[in-house]
Amino acid sequence: MRLNLTHRTLLKRLSNGPRTMLEMTHSHTDNNSVSFHYQRYLPELERFGYVINHDDKWHLTEYGRMEMNRAISGAAMRIENGSTTEKYDGKELRMSVFRRGCYDFLQLPSRFGDNFVPRKTPT
Repeated sequence: MRLNLTHRTLLKRLSNGPRTMLEMTHSHTDNNSVSFHYQRYLPELERFGYVINHDDKWHLTEYGRMEMNRAISGAAMRIENGSTTEKYDGKELRMSVFRRGCYDFLQLPSRFGDNFVPRKTPT
């Protein structure tokens, strides 16, 4: 069984201890829109051995805990798109004149509401 986001959310909530169905659906949750579907997803997880229902409380099994940790470690993998070998110097941020008058705005004060505030010059 491939765990989707709702399955992972359920396993994470059960990792803090057993809960009743009422606690799962009516208590404060991080994702309220999903709590309505817990009644459907919990029996699915029970069928695959991730959780068990004992005395009207849902418990996370060791297999469920291992699967939750595996899903988290897989999602936290770092993916690099490229690599750089030189240090960044920020050439494109330097003041260069591409057209006449493009930096004239630095001579004018900034407007904050109805107030004009002079620019701070770097020291």
